[in-house]
Amino acid sequence: MKPISIINHLRKKGTLYNTAIVFILRFSGLILAYLVNVFIANNFGKEVYGNFVTTLTLLEIFSMFASLGLAELIIKLTADVSYSNKGIPLNTFLKKSVILVLFSSVIFSTLFFYALK
Repeated sequence: MKPISIINHLRKKGTLYNTAIVFILRFSGLILAYLVNVFIANNFGKEVYGNFVTTLTLLEIFSMFASLGLAELIIKLTADVSYSNKGIPLNTFLKKSVILVLFSSVIFSTLFFYALK
């Protein structure tokens, strides 16, 4: 099979194609993160790398609380047949969740900003 025909075959499968794209993007992100970590460790030393990792960990913790599980909600609602009619949401729950997450993100960002001063 030619590479182009493999891609066309995967597009027809839908879910398999989307899964392959997600896998490739996540794997690329992991490789990029690894390369950034190696670069920082080699070029800036142990102390800067330690500060980088600590800051990154704190940002991930705050973002977990600030997002309020919206990513999981979106995955659940897009798979739920009773939530939408041909891709159009039947209620405003998701819209209200996005607004709530926006406000909580601003609050957590402000707290994080002033905590570092």
